[in-house]
Amino acid sequence: MPKLYTVLAEVHKEINKGYRVKVSLPELGMYINGFMAFRPHDQYEEWSLVAPSQPAGRGVYKPVVEFNKKETLWQEIFEACLDAAKEAELAHKPKDIVLEDISDKPIDLSTIPF
Repeated sequence: MPKLYTVLAEVHKEINKGYRVKVSLPELGMYINGFMAFRPHDQYEEWSLVAPSQPAGRGVYKPVVEFNKKETLWQEIFEACLDAAKEAELAHKPKDIVLEDISDKPIDLSTIPF
């Protein structure tokens, strides 16, 4: 399915169980900061995305901006945010180290003091 919007997502920082993401919709001149992309964990098997919200008191949060989650715009924002979060996740994982300066000679185990 062709994309209807240009949605750019950028991870700002890592948080406890995920990432804070900024979304840019350049065609609309709109920038929305504060999406939260959460990696899978004990309670959720898949990645999830929460739209920006602010405290309303007593542990209650109210959305700053609301989306119809059945519409294309939300789906494209969802995909872009999760792609950015997954990319950040891969960038922070330790990479395998390949040692290339080891000779091809067999190792003599008798020289190792046990």
